[in-house]
Amino acid sequence: MATCYPTRAASLVAFLERKAAALSRQGVVQEFYRTRNRDHCGPYFRIVFRQNGHQRTFYLGTDGDLVELARAELERLQRPRKEDLDRRQRLRDYVAVLRETRRQIRALLKERDLQLKGWELRGVRAARHVLRETE
Repeated sequence: MATCYPTRAASLVAFLERKAAALSRQGVVQEFYRTRNRDHCGPYFRIVFRQNGHQRTFYLGTDGDLVELARAELERLQRPRKEDLDRRQRLRDYVAVLRETRRQIRALLKERDLQLKGWELRGVRAARHVLRETE
């Protein structure tokens, strides 16, 4: 692989800084091939993302070092959003488990003529009377 030229790397970093808002939400380094006279050439690389409803690209070429730099910078830009999405998904999972647990608790309490009102247990006095009468 060719070495990453400083001017090319600087233009990539400047591009990433200018488009940071769009690239922090989405964007990917894409590998593609070209056909010339029925010969497949490549792989070539580019950054692909959408901005204001239009697909935008930044050509990286075949420079492996530049591609790795681009991937690392995109990952750095997108990490906070991915972590936030992961946190939100975990919260949804926890809420679903809590909802199912409360449903199971309600079913068990209903067998004993008890009920939950919010987090408060209702019907305890009546249940005590029933237990005393059966003893």
